[in-house]
Amino acid sequence: MDWTEHKQQLLKDPEFKKEYEALTPEYKSAFARIRRRQAKGLTQGQLKKGYPKQGQELRQ
Repeated sequence: MDWTEHKQQLLKDPEFKKEYEALTPEYKSAFARIRRRQAKGLTQGQLKKGYPKQGQELRQ
């Protein structure tokens, strides 16, 4: 069974489905932040250190 099939089975449980749907906006937001970081070519480490403003070097 792959993840898609497993998720479909889990979503048959009304309590699971309710919680899954409640968390959907949080996950969408997190994935949007990840896509923006990747589009800018930044690593997670660079974000942790604070990426530079235009014309500045990354803090070491």
